[in-house]
Amino acid sequence: KAAEAAAKEAAAKAEKERAARKAAEERAAEKAAQEAAAKAEKARAAKTAAEATDAAAKEAAEKEPEKQGVKESKEPEDEEPERQTEEAESHRRRWFGPRRRVVAAARKAATSAKQGWDENGKRRAAEIDRAEQAREEAEAQRQTEESKRQSDDAQRDEQNTATISGFKEKEHTALRMEAQADRADAARQQADALRQKGEKTREINSQKRSPGAQSRWNKDESLRRLVDGREKQRAADEEERAAHESKREADEKQRKITAKEERLTDVRREHWAASGESVRQAGEDFRQSAEKLRDSQEVRQEKEMEDDDALAADEDTRAAAGEKKRQREEDQRAKMETAKLRAVQARAAALRPTDLQAAKGETSRVKNSAERIQRASRLGWLTKEELKKLSRAWKQAAEGDSSRHRAETQRSVAAKAVEARLLKLGINASRGESERRRAERKRSAVELRKDRLEQELAGGGGGAAA
Repeated sequence: KAAEAAAKEAAAKAEKERAARKAAEERAAEKAAQEAAAKAEKARAAKTAAEATDAAAKEAAEKEPEKQGVKESKEPEDEEPERQTEEAESHRRRWFGPRRRVVAAARKAATSAKQGWDENGKRRAAEIDRAEQAREEAEAQRQTEESKRQSDDAQRDEQNTATISGFKEKEHTALRMEAQADRADAARQQADALRQKGEKTREINSQKRSPGAQSRWNKDESLRRLVDGREKQRAADEEERAAHESKREADEKQRKITAKEERLTDVRREHWAASGESVRQAGEDFRQSAEKLRDSQEVRQEKEMEDDDALAADEDTRAAAGEKKRQREEDQRAKMETAKLRAVQARAAALRPTDLQAAKGETSRVKNSAERIQRASRLGWLTKEELKKLSRAWKQAAEGDSSRHRAETQRSVAAKAVEARLLKLGINASRGESERRRAERKRSAVELRKDRLEQELAGGGGGAAA
């Protein structure tokens, strides 16, 4: 019954551990799925923001030629669409490159986390099965030793019973010899009585002194011979009785010695049985204490696991709230940056027609000056005023070039601001990935510590059972 109860208890514990392991695996899978969904949601949000910014940039780029009007430039008209296409491609690569890398890294991290949980769960199940097998082997060995001890006790009892039966047979033999000696004594006493009676009769006959004295003498002689034979027989019987008596005394002495040894053997057997029982009881107490210790350790480990799970859930909740808050702040900052960029672009677009008009006037004046210079050069002379006008025209043309350069510089500054914003978003994403990586390492360390404690517990339980 104890073995059956222990087996049922072990089966219940194994079922409980399997249920806990299955629940932990389900929680881990659910957590990994939630993290993957959160990462995918972040990637979609980043992609949506990038698409919105790209659409705004495209819209601004489409509206720019309408506000500028027809631009007169020395560059060919066929190169403008190609340059815009290249800028759009570079802009798209700068926007979508980091987002794709972040999404790929998130998917890879989710896959590796799930694989790690699967491997840890399988390894933990194998370790629990090995611990259960070692406990069952120790229980089987203890039952084998118990059955062997019971068989040894039964064999010792049989030997003691055989020894006692031998002692009883010897005692019965001694009693038979004593009864035979008593019968011999009775026969001797009877012969003495007959002899005394014959002597008395002979004395009486001799006193009578009858004529038949010879025949009486002959009878007396035969009686004497008979008596002598009986005396000899009596002496031989007496010697035999003395021998039997000495043998009986020796047997009695040996029986007392054997009984004493038997009592000592019984005392030793009782002492052995008591010592074996005390050892078995001590082993049982030790096993019970080990079971209690293991149960307390299991309860403590379960509590620690629950605390760790609660702490991890709390950390995940706080991390999700912080991530959501950071994402909201980043979105707000991105909106502000976008608004600033749009304001800068609007101011640049508002100033661009003036710059273009000034550039047109300077260009026409430069053309007129160039025509006059050409006419003067054809005539072969130039005046000082024309030279001054020529220098002023060159200065105004240079100023027009500088205004165009300023517009280009503003556009490049806006592009660099967009790139910096994208880089900052990528850095924040990588920082969140680092924090998640650190949390994963912390959870892995907790799992390793739990596995090490379970291994130590399994080793201690096997030693206590043995």
